[in-house]
Amino acid sequence: MTNDEIARFFCNTRAFIQGNPDLRDPQVEGWFRTRQHFRNSSEHAIRNLMLETMEKARLELPPRVYSRELIELLFHQPYCKIAFLVDAGIASRNIASSYLNELVKINILKKEKIGRETLYLNDKLYELLSKK
Repeated sequence: MTNDEIARFFCNTRAFIQGNPDLRDPQVEGWFRTRQHFRNSSEHAIRNLMLETMEKARLELPPRVYSRELIELLFHQPYCKIAFLVDAGIASRNIASSYLNELVKINILKKEKIGRETLYLNDKLYELLSKK
């Protein structure tokens, strides 16, 4: 099983744990600790946010812009810049700028000019990382 499958199992499965006479206390306690871990895990929350972002981008971005690699790059740091896309081989400088602006249009990123540089902020990722 993958980590995602395990997380879904512990978060979504309705199991007869509490009050089950066939289980010992350590088994019951282990079940609840594991389930709580997957529900509260910031890693799990980040993964879910990335999947939600991919789906939103797939539905709302023009097909020429959307790529899995582009969306994954947005989750390396809570901000992105044109150079990140160029360095990753996703797009040339001019095209990278238009891709990031398309992400701003559908409210995945926020554009902010800092000095001479333009940063594209992933606010939702930043919020998750700052909760830690």
